[in-house]
Amino acid sequence: MRVIAGTSRGCKLLPVPFPRVRPTSDIVREAIFDILESLGAVKGAWVVDLFAGTGAIGIEALSRGARRVSFVEKDPRIAGLVKANLRATKLDMLEHDIVVADAISWCRAAAKLEIVICDPPYSFSGWEELLEVVDADLVVMESSSSPVQPSRWEFFKTKRYGSTLVTMARPVKKEM
Repeated sequence: MRVIAGTSRGCKLLPVPFPRVRPTSDIVREAIFDILESLGAVKGAWVVDLFAGTGAIGIEALSRGARRVSFVEKDPRIAGLVKANLRATKLDMLEHDIVVADAISWCRAAAKLEIVICDPPYSFSGWEELLEVVDADLVVMESSSSPVQPSRWEFFKTKRYGSTLVTMARPVKKEM
């Protein structure tokens, strides 16, 4: 695994010592960020890497010019891997925070967010609850099958990459 683009392009990320962590593949990360950059959504944005795992998503965002990244990971051992990967890519000096917390609980307490990228385990069954509590301008979801679409979200882009389904959502605009 490596950083695809930006200031840390080509830097290798540390291998995952935890068998239950499924890092986002380079191909999927590149596709996600190509879409986000075509929307002008990464540079200068606050990106949240929910279910951070290795931190590859958030690290890619920092490398591509995100203003700030919050890495949210509930397992403190895995959160340590995020810190090590930030050092390995020399992005540890940029604005970031590593939060050891449950993603849904953290989103419930968070202020308005800009971009939230969610890469939970494929067995995750809390999509409905997560999408009810997250307050963001844009949500990117990685899953094995399509999450249930709550009425307050518009799923505007869906693309499959092997076993990974990437779904992009934005809040439904309220009509006046």
